[in-house]
Amino acid sequence: MRTRRLAWTITITALLVLAGILSYSMMRGFGAQVFPGILRPSDSRVGLALSGQRTLSCEASLNVSQDPAGAAPTLAVEVTLTVESTADSRDTFCFLLNQGLRIEEVAVDNERARWSRSGNLLRVTCTDEVAPGERATVHLQYGGVPDASAYEQGWIAQDGVCLPMLSLWLPLDLSSFFLFRCQATLPDDWVPVVAGDVQTMDTEDGRKTFAWEVKRPILGASFAAGNYAVQERTHGAVRCKLFMTDDAEVDTSSILDTVGSSYSYLRALYGSDGFDTMTILVDPRVSAPCNGCNSVVMLPETLPADSREQFTYLAREVARNWWGATVTGRWFPQQPEAATWLIDGFAEYSAWVALRGLKGRDAFLRFIETRQCPPSIDFPMKTISMPDRYQQAIPGTAADPGYRLVRQAYTVSVIHDRMGRQRFEGALANLLKIHRYTALSYAAILQEMELAGEVDLREFFRLWFERAGTFDYSVADVLQDGESLRVKLDNPGDIPFQGKVVIALVSGATVSTHEFDAGPDGGSFLVPVSSPVERVILDPEFRTPDMLRANNIWPRTRWPRNVSASPSGQLAIAAAEEWCEEGANLLATTADEAGSFLRVDLPGALAATPLWSRDGRLLLAVGESSFVWSNETGVRAVEASSLMPAGWIRDGLLFASRQPPGSWWIVKVGERPVRVAACSTVPTALSARADKEYGRVAYIDSDRRVLVESLNAKDAKSIVLGRAANGNVAWTAASDAVVFMTESNELVRCPADGSPSESLLQLSHPVTHYEVASDATYVAWTSFDHRLRCCAISPPMPIEVPLPGEPVAFSWGNDDTLIVLAAETLPDLPLRCYGRNSLWRYTPATKALERIAIDLTRVF
Repeated sequence: MRTRRLAWTITITALLVLAGILSYSMMRGFGAQVFPGILRPSDSRVGLALSGQRTLSCEASLNVSQDPAGAAPTLAVEVTLTVESTADSRDTFCFLLNQGLRIEEVAVDNERARWSRSGNLLRVTCTDEVAPGERATVHLQYGGVPDASAYEQGWIAQDGVCLPMLSLWLPLDLSSFFLFRCQATLPDDWVPVVAGDVQTMDTEDGRKTFAWEVKRPILGASFAAGNYAVQERTHGAVRCKLFMTDDAEVDTSSILDTVGSSYSYLRALYGSDGFDTMTILVDPRVSAPCNGCNSVVMLPETLPADSREQFTYLAREVARNWWGATVTGRWFPQQPEAATWLIDGFAEYSAWVALRGLKGRDAFLRFIETRQCPPSIDFPMKTISMPDRYQQAIPGTAADPGYRLVRQAYTVSVIHDRMGRQRFEGALANLLKIHRYTALSYAAILQEMELAGEVDLREFFRLWFERAGTFDYSVADVLQDGESLRVKLDNPGDIPFQGKVVIALVSGATVSTHEFDAGPDGGSFLVPVSSPVERVILDPEFRTPDMLRANNIWPRTRWPRNVSASPSGQLAIAAAEEWCEEGANLLATTADEAGSFLRVDLPGALAATPLWSRDGRLLLAVGESSFVWSNETGVRAVEASSLMPAGWIRDGLLFASRQPPGSWWIVKVGERPVRVAACSTVPTALSARADKEYGRVAYIDSDRRVLVESLNAKDAKSIVLGRAANGNVAWTAASDAVVFMTESNELVRCPADGSPSESLLQLSHPVTHYEVASDATYVAWTSFDHRLRCCAISPPMPIEVPLPGEPVAFSWGNDDTLIVLAAETLPDLPLRCYGRNSLWRYTPATKALERIAIDLTRVF
C-alpha cells in the first residue's frame, strides 16, 4: 500500500513539474518569429496583463558598443517611461522587453522597485497602488544582446545593427502611442537610420552621439545604423530618405518615386499622418517589407519585378503610416477579439486604391486578377491577433498570412461597396480623426462605419468577421431563348453576399455588363440580348472576395497554359481549367500531314512545360509523378518516384535524386533506374541539359546557380559557372560553353571549364521568362510589359515580335523557329476572363511571323 501511495505521489509531482515547465516554456517561447510562441492560452493572458495601462512618453539613452574581439555589438539602454493607470487601481505595470536584454536596475517614482520576467513579459511592481487616471514614472536600465529569435527582421553585426520595433529593444505594450525622444551613441562611421529629426551633438574618440525626436506619438521606435549611403527626394509635402549599402542593386529612383507618389496620394485621401519624412532602409538582410509604425520602412534588396506588384508592395507599407502608425488594432484577443486585421486589411486596400488612382484601371485589373482569396478560412477574422499575423504557415493554404491579407483587403472593399464611396471615405476620415493614436477594438470600427454610413452593418460584420466560412458564388446554368438570357446563380459557400453582383456577357467582340442583387442563396435573372452569348462571367472586375473563381465562368473551359515544340515540328500544348490548376490536358500533334491534335487526358496536373525527346518521338510530362507520351504507346508512367526529372539523354531520361548528396540516374520507359554518376546538389525540375556527346550536364540548382558536372565520373566534381534567373540553360553547338541569363538580366556565355564568362546581351528591363535555342544561336524572352522579344546571340540585335496579342508561352521548335502561344483579350475585360488564344510561328532570320492554322477553341 505504501509503495502504491509513493508511486501516486511521484506521478502527481512529475505531472505538476511538467505542467510548470510547459507553462514556463510557453511564455519563454513568446518571441520566436515575432511571437508565434504565444499559444492560445497565454495569448489572452498577455493581452489582459498589458491592458488597463497606457504609456504616455518615453525618454531613452542608447549606447551601441563594438567588441574588439569580433563578437556581436552590445546595447546599453536607459529609459524613463511615464505610464498611466486607465482601469482599476494597480500596483503592477507590464511591458514587452526582449528576453535577451539583461535587467540591471528598475525604479518607480525614483524608488527601487521589484520586478519579474516570463520570457519577453516584464512585470514591474510599484510600492503604492496607482489609482485610475494617475501616473507613475518607471525607470529601467538594461543591456546586452537582444535575443534574435524574438523578432523576424533585424540583426546585430559588426558592420551595423537593425532593431525594428518588434525586436522589443524598447519596453512596449503595443497599445499605447507615446511621445519619444532618444539620445544614441554609436561608432563614428555608422549612419543612423531613424524616424524624426536627427541632430548630431558630439563626436569623440571614434564615437558619435546624436539625438532624435519624433514630433507625434508613436506605437514603438525602430533603430538602425551601419555603413549606408543615403539619397533624398522631396515629393510634394513629403521628404523621402533612402538608405542602402554601397553594393545594393536596386532602382532607387523607382522606389523613391513610388513611395513619394503613394504617400502624397494617401495623404490627400486620409489627411496628415503627422510625419513629414518617409525613411526607407534597403538591405539584403531584410527578408520581407515592414513598417515600424513610425514612418520607417525596411525593404529587401530584391523587389517584385512587375511594376504594378512593386507599386502595391511599397504603397502598402506607406499606408501603414495611417493603418498601424496612426490607429492600430488590438494586438491580442481579450473578449476574445482582436483587430490586427485593421493593420493589414486597410493598408493593403489603401495600396489597391492608390494603384488604381495613380496607374489607372487597366493596371489595377492586371494586378487584381492575380490576387485570389483562400478557399476557406478556419477561424473568425476578428480573432486574428499578433501571433496569428506572424505565424509561419504553409504558402498557398488558408492559413497563409499572404492569403489572409487578400481576404482582409477584399472585406474592406466590400464594406466600401455597401456604404458607397463618399460615406466610406467619410467613415475612414472619422476613424482616423476621432481615434487618432488609439488601439481600436472590433466594436469601435463597426460603430464608426455605421455612424458615417448611416447603414446597419451588424449582420455583415457578423457574417464576415465573427465566424469562419467560405464565400463562393457561381454561375450554375445559362439558357438563351431568342432575345432573352436566363442566368442562374448559386451560392455553394456558407457566407451570403449582401450587395450587388456584376455579370458580363460576351457576344463576339462585344461585352455588356449587368448588375443584380444576388440574394443570400443566388437566384435566376433574365437579361435581354440581341445576339448569341458565347460567354458569361460573374464578377469580371474581381470586386468580390470570391474564394473559387473557377465556377464564375460559363461555359467551363480549359485554356492553353504552355506550348512545347519538337525539332521535327510536332507541338504539345498543356491546358487547364481557368482559375484551377488541376485537371490539365496534354494535346500533342498526330503524325498525319493535316496536323490535327490528339487529345490526351493526363493522370494529373502538370507542374512544368512538357519536354520533347531529341528525335521528337517521346514527350516527358511532369505532374505529381512523371510520365511519357507517344503516338504508339500513349501515356506511360515512369517508375522513379523518389527522383526528379531533369531531361532527356541518349534514349532515356535523366533524373536526379531529390535529397543531397545527390546522384544522376538514367531511366528508360518500362525499365528500372540506373545510377550513372554523383551530383553535388539537387537540380530544379527540367533545368538540366546534356552536351551533344552526353558526357556532361549543365543544370540550375535550388540556389539559382548554374553548374556543370561529368556524367562519367564516380565522384561529383562541379564547376560553378554563375547564377541564373529563370528559364533554361543551353549548350553551344560545339558543347564548349553554356549560355544562360543571369539574375541581373544579362545573357552570358560561360566556358564549360570555368574560364571567365563573356557577356552577350545586357537588358535594361526585368525578364519574366526566357528560352535559349537548342544550339544557343537565338534567345527569346518576355518582360512585364507583356511583350515578346527575340534576337540572335551574335550579334545581338533585339527585335520585338509583332504579336496581335500577349505571349502566353513560347518554345524553340528547332534552332531557328520560335513557336508562340498568344492571347488577345476584349476591351474592358482582364486577360484571365476572356482571352482568344492562337498559335504563331516566328523565324528570326527573316523576321517572318506566320499564324498556325489551328483553331484552339475547337481543340479544347
